[in-house]
Amino acid sequence: MTAVVSRPEVIATCDDKAATAEFLTTHGFDAPQTHSWTEDVDSSWFPVVLKPRRGGARSQHTYLVHDVDQFRRVSAEIDRDNCVVQEYIDGDEYTAGSVVLDGQVRGCIVLRRTLRAGDTYRAFVVRDARLEEHVRAVVGALQPFGACNVQFRVRAGRPVVFEINARCSGTTGARALAGFNEPRLIADYLLDGRSPDYDVREITVVRYWKELVVDPGRLADLMDGGRSDAGGVDL
Repeated sequence: MTAVVSRPEVIATCDDKAATAEFLTTHGFDAPQTHSWTEDVDSSWFPVVLKPRRGGARSQHTYLVHDVDQFRRVSAEIDRDNCVVQEYIDGDEYTAGSVVLDGQVRGCIVLRRTLRAGDTYRAFVVRDARLEEHVRAVVGALQPFGACNVQFRVRAGRPVVFEINARCSGTTGARALAGFNEPRLIADYLLDGRSPDYDVREITVVRYWKELVVDPGRLADLMDGGRSDAGGVDL
């Protein structure tokens, strides 16, 4: 049995925003200017993003700050021992999936996305050889094992990576719908020795809320563990 988990040093780099930025710049890739927490900020830095240095998910405890006054207000709400001050990169946001096996980048897909409450709301498959090659170069330098997610924006025609996740990410399902099924590609390779083979479709994936209408008289029963006679829905 093979555990599809990257080396501890790769995970440590990806889980630390300051270490991620240092890795990128050391290997010649563009990254946002990233500082450890400091109160000594210069007005020329703004706008900046305050975010957790380690951990974090769905943009929780992440703040876009436009000036010194707002910076001071937000500073009271953050964990200063686990925070970085990062340059804000304007423009479209992209999330990319990749598969690395036996030290080789075996596949890549890029999606442009819009967010809502920290989650991907709409994802548009983008076939751009430049962007794909950049993602391949980043993960090739990082050398994760298995799935690796790269998030970036484009400034003056150049990708600026601001986050790397050495794992399957929240848009894995969307990428699978487009023909790039990372868990399947990895399993086929490790279990059956099949080289990853995929065909990316240029689709758009839209997530939405589904409303469930429940009669008030049934709601208490459902919350007590009962089941709806109409649809068998558990709440």
